[in-house]
Amino acid sequence: MMSSFDEIFEKARGFVYRNARPVDLSLWRYHFEDGSHPIIGGILRYLDSGADFSEKHNQWLNTVKSNDDHPHAVWWSYSENREEDFSYNPTAHLAGFILKFADKDSGLHKKAVEIAKQAYDWFVSKTPVNDDYIAHGFLRLYEYLTETGLVLVDMREFAEKLKENVNSVICRDTEKWKTEYVSRPSMFINSRESMFYEDNKELVEKECGLLAENQLDDGSYTVPWAWYNDYKEFTLAENWWKSILLIRYMRFLREFG
Repeated sequence: MMSSFDEIFEKARGFVYRNARPVDLSLWRYHFEDGSHPIIGGILRYLDSGADFSEKHNQWLNTVKSNDDHPHAVWWSYSENREEDFSYNPTAHLAGFILKFADKDSGLHKKAVEIAKQAYDWFVSKTPVNDDYIAHGFLRLYEYLTETGLVLVDMREFAEKLKENVNSVICRDTEKWKTEYVSRPSMFINSRESMFYEDNKELVEKECGLLAENQLDDGSYTVPWAWYNDYKEFTLAENWWKSILLIRYMRFLREFG
C-alpha cells in the first residue's frame, strides 16, 4: 500500500531533525514551519567583498582554492584556468539573489544588473546548454527578475530559452532516476503554474510515484551519486545531502503528491 504524503513527510521530518546540519534545518523550517532564514545579510557581504570573483570574466568562481583543503567530489577540485568553469554557474543564480535582496542603490546591485544582462546574452546564444545546474541557475535568475519586476532583458525570449533548456536536460528514461545522477522534474518544477509543467506532466506524476515507493525506512532517500575518489568522509557528506534532497522532494510532493 502506497504511503500518504503525511506519512512520508513525517518520516522525512524525523530524519532532518536527527541528521541535518543547522543551515539545512533552518531551510527546512523556512519552507515547512514558517521559520526565518537569517543568513541573507552575510551572503550579501561576502558577494560584495570581491572574494572568489574573476574580474576577467565578471563572474564568481565555480570552484575555489580552499576546496582542495577539504574532502570533496572530483568535480569540485580547483582549477584556475578552466574556461568551461565560466558558464555562469553559480553567477546567474547569485546575480538574481543580489537583485532581489540587495539595496537598490548599492554598488553591488548595480554590479548584479550588469552581470545579469551579460549572463542573459550568453545564455540565449548558447541554448541548449546541456547542463542541469547551469539551466537551474538561469531559472533562478528568471524567477528573481519576475519577483522584483525588474525589466533588464527580453523576458519572453528568456522563458522560451529556459523551456528549451529544461526540457532537454530532464532525463526521460525514468529507470535511470533510481540509480543514476540525472535530472528529474523536481529540480525545475515546483508548481502547476510552472512554465515547464504541461510539457512534463506525466514525468511529474512518475516522480511522485517514485518518491512514494522508494523512501527508506529512516525517512531519507538514496543519494544517487558518488565522489569517485578515496575520501572516507563521503559517508558523512552523503548523510547531510539526504536532508537537502528531502527539502526538494517534500516541496515537490506537497505540491503534486
